[in-house]
Amino acid sequence: MHEEVEAVFDMYDITQPEGMGHTLRAHIRAMERLLPSLSDAPSYQQETRRLQELARSSYAASGGVSFECEGAVPCLHPLSAAYVILGSRLGSRVITARLKRAGIEYDNPAFSYFTDDQSRQHWQDLLQALEDSGDQADTILADTNSAFHIFREEALGARAANQVPN
Repeated sequence: MHEEVEAVFDMYDITQPEGMGHTLRAHIRAMERLLPSLSDAPSYQQETRRLQELARSSYAASGGVSFECEGAVPCLHPLSAAYVILGSRLGSRVITARLKRAGIEYDNPAFSYFTDDQSRQHWQDLLQALEDSGDQADTILADTNSAFHIFREEALGARAANQVPN
């Protein structure tokens, strides 16, 4: 499912304002939908809110127009939601490298969501929590796939709404 999500996001050319806007909007909306799943994990919920605000700031700096978030999902295991949200931070390193190769000023505020590197400790804490959650592994895995599906839906939704190919 992770590869499917990456393939959908790869349809957007993040070196172009439209592609960056679609990508940011999809991330913002997916995080909004996953926030209720983090209600029992305040540290991950707070970090997700920080990332969402950072994404909103980048979206505004890139010239994005306002939109409403809607469509919360049934609560997933908090470690599943945190895994997909915080794992996206690892993918942001790939995006930063793409921007750099394209000669884009990636220290621009429009890209701050992707260049942010403050989630490392949360990621390490999450990996430990996952290691300690052995009896919940099946639930966490199923819910992780559901969380990836939400990111995929949002990416496809942004594409369908605007039809701007890479």
